[in-house]
Amino acid sequence: MTKKFELNDLMLDLAVVSAVLLAPITSWILGWSLLSTVAIMLATLVPLRLYLQTLLHPPVSPLSRRNENVTAVITGGSMGIGNELAKKFAQQGYNLVLVARKREPLEKLAEEISQSDNVRVEIVSLDLTEPNAPEMLYQQVKNLNMNVEVLVNNAGDGMNGYMVDLPLNEQAAILQLNAAVPFQLTRLFLPDMIARKKGYILQVASTAGFQPIPFMAVYAASKSFVVSLSESLFFELQGTGVTCSVVCPGPVDTERSQRPDLSDKALFKYLPVFAPKDVAEAAFDGLMKGRRMIVVGLVNKLMAVGAKFAPRSVVVLFSALSASKI
Repeated sequence: MTKKFELNDLMLDLAVVSAVLLAPITSWILGWSLLSTVAIMLATLVPLRLYLQTLLHPPVSPLSRRNENVTAVITGGSMGIGNELAKKFAQQGYNLVLVARKREPLEKLAEEISQSDNVRVEIVSLDLTEPNAPEMLYQQVKNLNMNVEVLVNNAGDGMNGYMVDLPLNEQAAILQLNAAVPFQLTRLFLPDMIARKKGYILQVASTAGFQPIPFMAVYAASKSFVVSLSESLFFELQGTGVTCSVVCPGPVDTERSQRPDLSDKALFKYLPVFAPKDVAEAAFDGLMKGRRMIVVGLVNKLMAVGAKFAPRSVVVLFSALSASKI
């Protein structure tokens, strides 16, 4: 089923690319101006592709996994998207291992979930940027004797400003948390999933991973790594019973977005800002369907497609403006 969907997705991409390449010929034959041709393409081709994609990947109602003793490990589970994903998986009967640096928010969430859903919730207070932290987490989960069916690499951070002006150690920690940790945890948990021929890996990236972003250079680069890693793994894992999906939201209304270095940026003023719950719903739905990539929101989907075809200089300029102060 997954291979069929991916083949159709590829055919849709090829159709869009072919239309772009044929545009000058069409313009010359019909006597249209190039500007008119481009306007028609933008008004029809991209929405058409998005519509056809929704037909290929219709919404699903996942079956409850209650009483099946399956577990979802969620990093960055104390707030934002991770918090909402934890609630979503608990509603479907998954036991949980929630991971974050601060213990108090984890305890509060675990108590909330325990009162509303009859699932086992374990918490791990751990700074994943510390040396050997991924190995420590994997071993702690193994010691809990929990059947991990889902790994959600959600923990992440970012900074805004000129790269040369930002502290080196803090930027290195962001690279570690955003890129190295998802790779390490995926590599650690994946063999067990393959052995059981069942598993889901959800990487939480960003639309920032589709292009360079001046003033958010390290963050965008780290998310680009996650996108590339996830798409590669999706292909490698075909036929194993394990899938790897990457979710790419745009701006999300979290505690991080309220920080002074981010809240006054154009991307939070002029682009759609999603609630964590909406992102979690889209991510869960796409993961259960075995989607390769989940881009949240029509505007973000249009921008993702535009980043593929627009001149690179234009993409970088637009990204720089979105990350600048208003």
